[in-house]
Amino acid sequence: MPRRPDPSVPSVQIDGFDELRPIGRGGFSYVFSARQRDFNRRVALKVLSFGLADERERRSFERECRAMGLVSQHPHIVTVFNAAFTTTKQPCIVMELYSGGTLGERVKQDGPLPVAQVLEVGVKMCGALQTAHDRGLLHRDIKPHNLFISEFAEPALGDFGISTLDDERSISGGGGLTVHYAPPEVLEGAPATPRSDVYSLAATLYTLLEGTRPFAPADGSRQTVGDLARRIMLESPPRAERAPRSLGEVLAQAMSKLPADRPESAAAFGEELRRIQAELGLTPTLLPVATTPAPPADPLPPPTATPGQRAAPAPAPDSTDDDDGHTVTVARAPAPAVQPATEPAPGGPGTRRVLIGTAAGIIGLLAIALTVFLLGRGGDDDTPAASTTPASTQVVPLRLPAPQDVTVAAVADQAQVVVRWTAVGAPGTGITYQVEPQNGELLPQRTELLEVTYDDVPPELEPCFRVVAISSAGQIGAESELACL
Repeated sequence: MPRRPDPSVPSVQIDGFDELRPIGRGGFSYVFSARQRDFNRRVALKVLSFGLADERERRSFERECRAMGLVSQHPHIVTVFNAAFTTTKQPCIVMELYSGGTLGERVKQDGPLPVAQVLEVGVKMCGALQTAHDRGLLHRDIKPHNLFISEFAEPALGDFGISTLDDERSISGGGGLTVHYAPPEVLEGAPATPRSDVYSLAATLYTLLEGTRPFAPADGSRQTVGDLARRIMLESPPRAERAPRSLGEVLAQAMSKLPADRPESAAAFGEELRRIQAELGLTPTLLPVATTPAPPADPLPPPTATPGQRAAPAPAPDSTDDDDGHTVTVARAPAPAVQPATEPAPGGPGTRRVLIGTAAGIIGLLAIALTVFLLGRGGDDDTPAASTTPASTQVVPLRLPAPQDVTVAAVADQAQVVVRWTAVGAPGTGITYQVEPQNGELLPQRTELLEVTYDDVPPELEPCFRVVAISSAGQIGAESELACL
């Protein structure tokens, strides 16, 4: 019997495209494969799940498209063809379709990658990042699921800022990030810099090598977002056990707590990886950095980084985000930076230096940990996080109530389970819902609708779920009562 369409995926029509098939979703967008009729080619369409409310949002969307044009010709950055709009005026990005999936999916399916392949991928991604940084663009959400594989088995870095509007509409602005791959200074509220991207790339390469994410519990148990953030900010970087010693040391240095202890640029990081290739008897991979100046473009937002470093628009934690369907979003309130001391804490070079005797430093660190702990909802997934408005102007809303009337029903003969609930708050207020299975075989889902469908549910499984509402400011509400099939 043919499987019915997923009711949580909207019907989309875009002039010039047909044969749309859903292939992924993010917190506030859907990704489809489609045929572009004029060129008779398959492409990927990333459709934002809302229209542009005013001229300001339209200009922001157009600016992001032009920013993407500065880097999308790089051989290892996802190619963006053009922008479009659905028949219901939802903005859409038309991109190259990467039929090989992502390296995150490959590691999950096949296990860790060989050292030689990780080094090759790392050098190519360093070239992509250096080109972007030279043109004033930061990535801010590098992770294995944003490394796509072309039909020619070449890696390409995706999600370069094309979801800024997702971020603005869903969490009142600020930068998106995935906690497992986020550098300590960004978790503490500091602006991202090129060295922040270097940290995230090193953490990503660690995952490709080891098959597990940095700071994940060794026994595979779950940990809260608060526990994960605390470990990232305070513990020494983990050493890759499957890597040669020199590679493990380079990755650990690139994941140093202090940005100044990391390689000074993505290109410098790439040269370190090339040096290790030569040490291992491998042919060093060409570091692909653009040698020609970028074409003129509209000015990007003014930099927020320290002098000598350039900042750029913040991407949302999106793309086929898909990361195994894990899309819990938490709010991150800006907090004072922890003051450095003159002596490093035990753990080797790059260990976070905390001024133990300073009351302000202690209070600031506790505030960070408490904020993330209270808002976190499980850190064993690729858990995106996002910033809110500055603390001096932020209005903290009352906590959302728990969704009511949660029901779980099976769809006969289709191995599907549908979870439904009633709305929290008035329509149009930007509230989304996180469905959290209590069975390890099923994955969380995020939706703006009032139901989700799980496919291929084993008949012997008796799934149970909780549902939480998430406000437009990123605040997570109370959990619903447990509902089971």
